[in-house]
Amino acid sequence: NVLHVYGGGVWSTSNASNATPSWTSIVDGIEELATRSLMTPPPGASYLLIAGYWDVGTQIHTNVNTKPTTNIPAGISFGNGNGTDTAWTNPAYIAAIGSANGSLNTSTVGIYSTDSGVTWTAFPTQPPFAPAGANVNQGGSGEANIAVTTQGKLVWAPSSVNNNGTPSGVPYYTTDNGATWTATNLPAPNQVSINSAYHLAADRKNPNKVYAYDGGGAWWGANAKFYYSTDGGQHFTQSTAPALAGLSPQQWGVTWLAVNPNAEGDVWLASGDNVYHSTDSGVNWTMLTTMASSPATYTPGNGPTFFGAQRVALGKP
Repeated sequence: NVLHVYGGGVWSTSNASNATPSWTSIVDGIEELATRSLMTPPPGASYLLIAGYWDVGTQIHTNVNTKPTTNIPAGISFGNGNGTDTAWTNPAYIAAIGSANGSLNTSTVGIYSTDSGVTWTAFPTQPPFAPAGANVNQGGSGEANIAVTTQGKLVWAPSSVNNNGTPSGVPYYTTDNGATWTATNLPAPNQVSINSAYHLAADRKNPNKVYAYDGGGAWWGANAKFYYSTDGGQHFTQSTAPALAGLSPQQWGVTWLAVNPNAEGDVWLASGDNVYHSTDSGVNWTMLTTMASSPATYTPGNGPTFFGAQRVALGKP
């Protein structure tokens, strides 16, 4: 008898001495998943969760006790699911972005569904930062994320390092479901030696409002900056609120941007140090906590050993 343990569970054979032993999977419901993005839809949706995983792409969960229901054709699937979002007024529309991994050779890194993830279609075109060919940085690597305002309208923020290694990171928007893409007026996020990107979030009560946060790249980067849009993410304005003056620089993975789905203009930031709150669509801000990273002296030789506030989420009203 032999048990073989791997990332997807346990394989078992009771006739390992045979020339061709038979193997059976004896564990149901285990998979080695690294969650890159996770979100819940608005009330009334036909699914519970949208998740982007490394290795197995985007998954739609309708029941947490069974396998996901995603059915993405092999020709347009991608290995790593980096970002997902849904149209809040029509959660049957879901957009997802990802990147190829291993030997998966696909030119598609952006897809959408109009039936809650039962079937999927590739965007007719890909933005300039997502050219064809398998590369782990397709779609902007793990930092890439998207914000859907309404069906067929979204903003896509890639990583600050694109396929050929040239610094980039400027978000693009589409108003025709990916038939065309146009660069926003946002500057490229601060460039450091590791990948960075904007955090994006769409206001759930007003589809004309989109928010963008450049965390500064890393603790040795530049001060973070927050931007807001009132035209669906085509043009952005930087907030000059006094509370954001000297906003500490941090890497993408220890910063976060969230919107209150129950109130227009209610925006929250976790800067890697503190939590900030705005009630006027990101124009003015209040710092709510003092949770500075330690040590507080951000120098290359003496960086933080642990970080302060890294995540903020809004739940039931």
